[in-house]
Amino acid sequence: MSRDVVVLLKSPEGRKLVREKCATIGLDISVLEQLIKAEVEQLGKMQKRGLWEDFDEIFDALEEEDAG
Repeated sequence: MSRDVVVLLKSPEGRKLVREKCATIGLDISVLEQLIKAEVEQLGKMQKRGLWEDFDEIFDALEEEDAG
């Protein structure tokens, strides 16, 4: 994923801030990046077909990781 899409992820200071906020809520920044990537891949489309399925896959993998 191109980090240039999300301004906060462009700089080390921004990434640090995002990482800290993610840690506050118990979310790994890589999960956030996966969700952003899924959304970015839909940019410009009239209908965002498959976005919810992508989100489901990301969250299912996270649940499996937590259970395992």
